[in-house]
Amino acid sequence: MWGDSFAAALASGLDDYGRSNNISGKVFAMNGCPVIDMNQGGRPCVEFRQRALQEILQDEIVRTVLLYARWPIYPEWLRPDTDPNGVEKVPGEPAELAALWSRVETGLGETLTSLRRAGKRIVLIYPTPEFDGDVVAHARRALRFSGQFLALSLLRLPTTVAESHGLRATRALDSASVGLEVERIDPIPALCAAEFCSSGTTTALWYFDNRHLTAEGARQLVTETRLATLLDE
Repeated sequence: MWGDSFAAALASGLDDYGRSNNISGKVFAMNGCPVIDMNQGGRPCVEFRQRALQEILQDEIVRTVLLYARWPIYPEWLRPDTDPNGVEKVPGEPAELAALWSRVETGLGETLTSLRRAGKRIVLIYPTPEFDGDVVAHARRALRFSGQFLALSLLRLPTTVAESHGLRATRALDSASVGLEVERIDPIPALCAAEFCSSGTTTALWYFDNRHLTAEGARQLVTETRLATLLDE
């Protein structure tokens, strides 16, 4: 597993699944550190990314590489005026945004090509739904007001909104992987119904903030997509 904080969160669920199914693996994850060269994270991120890529390429035991990140914000990391504290800005002109996405596609394509040349099977995990509010905080407020636990209070997000949020990133992932043998995992069918995405079930939350998966959310993603099958192969 290679990526940013999204990958680190998903790794907890993968660890549970791996232990239960006798599957081992490595995790290369650094908060706010993209898997391609960008103006983000400074020297620690650059060194981490280079080390992760080299270790993955050179380790013959590693056959499958899962790439998972907060893909929709990748263009922001290429902007020279990106706030180092992670405050997101909306790109000014459509032409500028298109140019940034083009650089993302090129950089990601280079990473994917390097992995395939080394004989690695690649699994791209596509954008995950992101909620407007903190899932845990919402559940706690509801519990405090009700005074008793009957069921977890959940946030809902229209599925169309989730799909729209990740649409441009999805296109970039598709474009970067054209001509390459890549497995693609879409989290939305696993985390969303036809009309709404849920922040969990009445007994378990799938997020520990507004976008990072809990162990339960990771387990939902693994078991409700082809990811479990890919890991078992």
